[in-house]
Amino acid sequence: MAKPPARQVIWGLRILLFLPACASACDPALARDSPSIVTELAIVSDYRFRGISASERGPAIQANVEMASGDGLVVGVWASSIADYHGSNIELDFYSGFRSSIGETQITILAYGFVYPGGDRVNTYDIEASLTRMVGAATFDTLIALAPRQRNAPRTNVYLSETVTLPLAPNRLALRLHYGWEEGMYDDKQDWSVGLRYTKGKLEASLSYVDSDYQRHAGRNAAGSLVGAMKVRF
Repeated sequence: MAKPPARQVIWGLRILLFLPACASACDPALARDSPSIVTELAIVSDYRFRGISASERGPAIQANVEMASGDGLVVGVWASSIADYHGSNIELDFYSGFRSSIGETQITILAYGFVYPGGDRVNTYDIEASLTRMVGAATFDTLIALAPRQRNAPRTNVYLSETVTLPLAPNRLALRLHYGWEEGMYDDKQDWSVGLRYTKGKLEASLSYVDSDYQRHAGRNAAGSLVGAMKVRF
């Protein structure tokens, strides 16, 4: 496994310190209107984004703070340490939108801003819509992500994916299958993964095999490998 550069580790530690503080500093009046504020911290052996490693197959530290109001409004920020990306060693994903349910189907529509502090002309944005539904015991998640042509992305990008989660043991162990397809900034790229996820209380551990068909363009960062993760939710 590749050893992460010092800058990447330092940025990861900053994430761990900054985001939980951000959650606790929320306006009390806003918190009363928001029935849930969730903070997550994670360590992954390889940060894979749509099948391709953003940490050069090395470990990454990640965190997320999300606020969801009773009427469906969602606001959050997700962060990860990354390998050097045009001068940046951190990714910040700011997002907002809404989440609601129609019958047994959950609908989520979010606008994302992908920010890379210190990076040279690499910030982008997209709009993502997802449907989550139960079919028997399995959960199906369908995602559509659209990034229109913009200053730092000369081509419109479309990403489609389907993720199926099947419980193997009640409230504990689950099998997760994923397939994605992307066109635009990538030419007909496909990614897939299969893995196990174990949950106990606020802790979650997972081990997955992640792969794509983009090795010819992205080299070893797009090649298949096992990816482990540990996450805690507050």
